[in-house]
Amino acid sequence: MRQMETERLVFRPWQEGDTPDLYACACDPSVGPIAGWPPHKSPEESLEVIRHVFNGPECYALCLKGKTGPVGCIELKLRGHTDMTDKEDECELGYWLGKPFWGKGLMTEAALEMIRHGFEDLNMTRIWCGCYEGNERSRRVQEKAGFRYQWTSRDLDVPLMHEKRTGYVSSLTRDQWEADMARCSDLNAGAIDRWVEEGWEWGRPISHEEYIKALEGDWQMVLTPVKPVPRTWFPDLSGKRVLGLASGGGQQMPLFAAAGASCTVLDYSEKQLESERDVAEREGYAIEMVRADMTKTLPFEDASFDIIFHPVSNCYIRDVDHVWKECARVLKTGGLLMAGLDNGINFLFWDQDESRITGRLPFDPLKNPDQMEALKREDGGMQFSHSIEEQIGGQLRAGFELLDLYSDTNGSGFLQERGVPCFFATLSRKK
Repeated sequence: MRQMETERLVFRPWQEGDTPDLYACACDPSVGPIAGWPPHKSPEESLEVIRHVFNGPECYALCLKGKTGPVGCIELKLRGHTDMTDKEDECELGYWLGKPFWGKGLMTEAALEMIRHGFEDLNMTRIWCGCYEGNERSRRVQEKAGFRYQWTSRDLDVPLMHEKRTGYVSSLTRDQWEADMARCSDLNAGAIDRWVEEGWEWGRPISHEEYIKALEGDWQMVLTPVKPVPRTWFPDLSGKRVLGLASGGGQQMPLFAAAGASCTVLDYSEKQLESERDVAEREGYAIEMVRADMTKTLPFEDASFDIIFHPVSNCYIRDVDHVWKECARVLKTGGLLMAGLDNGINFLFWDQDESRITGRLPFDPLKNPDQMEALKREDGGMQFSHSIEEQIGGQLRAGFELLDLYSDTNGSGFLQERGVPCFFATLSRKK
């Protein structure tokens, strides 16, 4: 068993020293009976539970970060420890939380992480979960975590309570979970299409006059909001094969085309690709346009491109390691990756005036319901923060060497006025 963490929680093995904290939670009659077990009558009983019940290979004490004592328990019950399945690749999710910690979204946060752990680390194909009639808190956790209702069982024996109850059973398959993850891309494509229609600055294509200047060698492009990419980053572009990765909108690819490059643009937003098509038709150059999701395998052969130009956009996906690996695969040896990256600071400031910190890092709405609500209020699509270990470390792990980088600001607002860098750009080369 390993220790795991989420934004607010630490998952660790139970210890005998947890007895006082367990008893403090489990003696409350609001906690156990609704889940099918009686309140603990003494610390000695809690100790026996730690020794003989909370000893499963995937049973974790839930602790608040910065605190040592458990506030609840969560477990993936494997074959032999559950009556819901007898299959090696299926398990049951069980959980409870001390009453003082109800209503804060903690159990949903914990359940989402355990689901990820079950599918990604334990290679489960289905996770079961259940609750008794009247346990509305547990039912809501299951709904928020993505579980699908399966059936109702009546006159169920509840042996520890010496009674019968009605129970509800739900489950979540790995295919369903992966489809839920993929739905982020569809949500973002829809959001970006709306933003483009509303005049989003990154969806406004260059003008004919700007294209003519580019033909004369007078051009600059950005990976981040303000600073132009240094011209020293660009080799002679004539004849180079360039992939604009999540780079639709008719802003960068026309400039590469004007400089003599052979261009391909991949984007998942139909509106951004429409803008790209409009500029190419207006100016009379050829470009390959591909509507695809960069969270999937890129639809290109190995070693297809000399340059990948990737403006700020991986804030809309959860797994950036995959993107760096795919970039390395489709680039030729010695090929260049130019990437615009979000450093996460903007996720701390959700107020319009940016004058106070209202958010937390890491920002992952699939784990944190409050962050999901913040995105919904702002029509922000589905966004994720990424650490420098993911952004630069991920490139290095994928086989790139870092050649140069620079930081950048938002371009406007409170943080811009105070010179706070919220973005950075990297130039890397495939080894």
